[in-house]
Amino acid sequence: MDALLGKWQVIKEETVGMEEFLKAAGMPQEVIDIYTKLDYTVATSKEGDGYKTHIVMEGVGEQEYTWKFGEEFEYTAIDSTKPKLTITKGENDTIVESYNLADANRQWTVTRSLEGENMKAVTASKNGQMTQKLKRV
Repeated sequence: MDALLGKWQVIKEETVGMEEFLKAAGMPQEVIDIYTKLDYTVATSKEGDGYKTHIVMEGVGEQEYTWKFGEEFEYTAIDSTKPKLTITKGENDTIVESYNLADANRQWTVTRSLEGENMKAVTASKNGQMTQKLKRV
């Protein structure tokens, strides 16, 4: 986990499969447009016996939440939905974010890992997957 702490910025040109993934998930075109153009940073730090994550989304806003491994919490997504999120440690030093938006019957995961100097984030659901890379800033 420690290797994934710090501030990271998405490398938009290395994102693969986002539009297809969002279409397959049934997202409206206006939401797809927001996500595909989104430039963001994510910073995670240790805070007490848990963690704090701060996301800055250019032109959209900011989000901040504190969390502990294995404890479910609710957060507000860009599209104003409120999925439940549980973050766990995966295999080979990965972090797995498990999302559940029950009222829309949507579940997905984001698996974060270190790949060389970059963070790799693979988002997956029953509708397919997309991959993003982030660089440390």
